[in-house]
Amino acid sequence: EDDMIDSFGVMAGYAFEADAISVDASAGYISNISSSSGFVGGLSDPVDEFASGVAVSLIVGIADFTLIGEYVAVLDDDYMADAAEPSAWNLEAGYGFEISGHASNLALSYQQSDDAEDLLAETRIGAALGYEITEGLGVTFEVLQDEDYDGNKNNAVTCQLALEF
Repeated sequence: EDDMIDSFGVMAGYAFEADAISVDASAGYISNISSSSGFVGGLSDPVDEFASGVAVSLIVGIADFTLIGEYVAVLDDDYMADAAEPSAWNLEAGYGFEISGHASNLALSYQQSDDAEDLLAETRIGAALGYEITEGLGVTFEVLQDEDYDGNKNNAVTCQLALEF
């Protein structure tokens, strides 16, 4: 009984690079989206039964610019007690450049969710500036504005110091 596989997922993707252009596209399916890390923790309504989900993404790089589009959705409307089918999408544009010989980047994002009241903000707008202090050590400043399903707005400012080894 304890040695059963009760959830599975599959993902397929395609990536290529040519000169100053790169493309990375993927699509995936998961039989039990509740098994995704941290997905159920924020729910106030009980999960009636496990539900499948899909995810698609596209990342396009053109010279120093990067465009990202992502979409995730639950496929079953009987997933939660209120018959919701949560979904979310993200659009992001980034630009890489140098400041005094150090790699830097600027990114702007817009995210929106539907039927995800207990999981995510309804909309999120963000901007981030990253700077590589030295190889493997960087700092990023981020400003976010969330608007929840009741129209309330919340702002957040974060600073992250990252060490890569």
